[in-house]
Amino acid sequence: MSKFYALSIAVLSTLFSCSSGGDEEEKIMPMADFEFVVDGGKVEFVNNSENADIFLWQFGDASQSQSVLDNPSFTYTRPGSYDVTVTLTATDSETGEVSMVEKVVSLADIPASIAIDGDFTDWAEIPFVDNVTGGGSLQKIKVNGSGDLISIYLEGTSDMSIYMPEWFINTDGDVATGQQMDTKFYPVSGWDIKGANPTSDFFHWTTKWNWLADAPAWWFESEIVDLGGGKFAVEMGMSKAHIEEYATLSGNGVYMAIYDWAQGWALKGSMPERESGQSPIFIEIY
Repeated sequence: MSKFYALSIAVLSTLFSCSSGGDEEEKIMPMADFEFVVDGGKVEFVNNSENADIFLWQFGDASQSQSVLDNPSFTYTRPGSYDVTVTLTATDSETGEVSMVEKVVSLADIPASIAIDGDFTDWAEIPFVDNVTGGGSLQKIKVNGSGDLISIYLEGTSDMSIYMPEWFINTDGDVATGQQMDTKFYPVSGWDIKGANPTSDFFHWTTKWNWLADAPAWWFESEIVDLGGGKFAVEMGMSKAHIEEYATLSGNGVYMAIYDWAQGWALKGSMPERESGQSPIFIEIY
């Protein structure tokens, strides 16, 4: 009798165990995945995620742009060739389970989008130059060496004049060539090209500064724009083709400095800051 009882308990226990196991559903997890098609700076994303209904895309640009669309597109505007890491987070709203995937998107030969027109949205993806501070009226700078122009974006104070912005460029990257005068205003940096007024004054160096008559064809400048909050901005561009008529233009990059002179040769500001010991600003050419 005791053996039958023990066997009955064992059978019931086994049946209960099997029944309980059958009632448990296997958890279905989301799986994030995507494909993409690159066309210049525009990238079309195809969402291949499974078991998810909420999506967050992070496009890896300087502005940390995001989208919650299922299949978004995004246009990268920073000129040049570079890689970005795109992240897709896929979530199942019912279970709260999350899956994430990262993929590298390679972008090639994005054309220059800088137009010297006072509309600074072209500069949105370009960061300010690190470790460079301005003095006086000039505070921060962005630079761009893509396309047909060497371009700069300056932010400064309400004291910004740009009446005579003296823009020096070491075009060949060699400090042994170009202007060698060393004063408190012009440190030795091998300047080859100098602009002093976009409408009339442009110079190239041989053994002295030689005036060139066609400054408007070389140099482009926007109006000063009030950004609010005591900040003002201006953008400028210098033609690579015209520079190469008179000077050697390095394929790697150039060095520059700029001074903001008001009427009467009153110095309002400089970039980099005058007498700060900072090196000239490098602009990569591509």
